[in-house]
This record gives sequence, structure tokens and C-alpha cells, in this order.
Amino acid sequence: MSVDLSSADCVVISHGHYDHGGALEGFLSENKKAAVFVRKDAFEPHYNITHSPRKYIGLDPSLSEHPSIVKTGSSFVPFEGGLLFTVKGKEKYHSPANDVLTCGECPDEFSHEQHLLIREGDKTFLFCGCGHKGIVNIMKKARRFKPDYCFGGFHLSNPTTGESVSEDILDGVAKELGNYNTIFYTCHCTGERSFRYLSGKTDNIRYFSCGETFEI
Repeated sequence: MSVDLSSADCVVISHGHYDHGGALEGFLSENKKAAVFVRKDAFEPHYNITHSPRKYIGLDPSLSEHPSIVKTGSSFVPFEGGLLFTVKGKEKYHSPANDVLTCGECPDEFSHEQHLLIREGDKTFLFCGCGHKGIVNIMKKARRFKPDYCFGGFHLSNPTTGESVSEDILDGVAKELGNYNTIFYTCHCTGERSFRYLSGKTDNIRYFSCGETFEI
């Protein structure tokens, strides 16, 4: 994308999986000034148990104490106009696609996941990575900020098999998201089938792919 990584001011790692932070070592070798904001437990071991033996999908733990790493709590202000927050508790419309993911020996409760709100001018943007805690639950937490746009995956598809969640779950998610004046741009782990189903139920969901650029 012709982006000079050495010029980046900061990085936000959404959660402790290698498809979101696996290139961190390469970035740190090119950029010596940017703060990297990551949840304090993101460097714990994470696995996908679909594979036999289970597959390690976590970050490189040797980077945990790198001087550029800033470990965040459940609510953290990384820069002016920005807010990082977490979502706790049981998810409404839980996605079974999460059930193959563990933290160590235990089912993953995604305490290592964080979401970013940015206020710029008269617009508020929400970035939610994979949305493992459920886009419905993330939006409930962010509701008071009235996000105009939301970017991120909804994790409604099994990362290994590509199988989508049930239509009952998709119906519930579509109904909830349709109640917001937010435009949702989703991708990645939502799954194409789930996206097509959701977009057929509510008109505020769009699709975007890696490498696309938006100008708002």
C-alpha cells in the first residue's frame, strides 16, 4: 500500500492473535518511535483446537517487554480523541466460531481484545478488529459515543472450516445492528455467507477487503 511504516505515530493491536499482531517484530525493526498499544494479557498463549495437535495462534511472547509496547487496561486513552475499551461478560448472540479458540488450557474469554473509538471533527469511528466479544455487545458498550462508522470483523464464521453461524444468530445480529444509525464496514472473519445474509436483512452493512482505502 506504499505506506512508510517508519512514519507511523502509534499502533493499536486489537487482540492477541497472530493474524492481527504477527508482523509486530517486523514493524518494530522499522519503527523506533511509535507506541504500540496492546492489552496487558495479549501475550498469553492462544490456540486453535480445530487442528490436531492444536495450533498456536498467539503473539510472540518475547516481544512482551519491548520498550515500545504500552500495555493497556480495560479503558485507556492512547491519544487525543481516541479511546480504547474492552467488553466483559457473557455475549448476546454468542458466536460458536469462538468455541475452537483457547487461552492456554481454558476457553478464550477474550479479555485480550480491545476496541478503538476515534473522534475527529463531527464524526466518531469505531474499530473492532475481529469482534470476538460480539458486535452486538461491542456496540452496546459504545452506544453512548454514537459511532457514525464501524470497521471490523464480526467473527461469524469458523476460521478453519469457513462454516457460518446459524441463521437464528444472524437474524438476531441483523435486527440489533439495524437499530443503529451507524454504517458498518465488515470483512475478514465475518465470512462472505454471513455478510450476504446480514446485508439482506439490514441496509447499513457494507463489505470491505484488505488493501482498500476509504475517504470519509
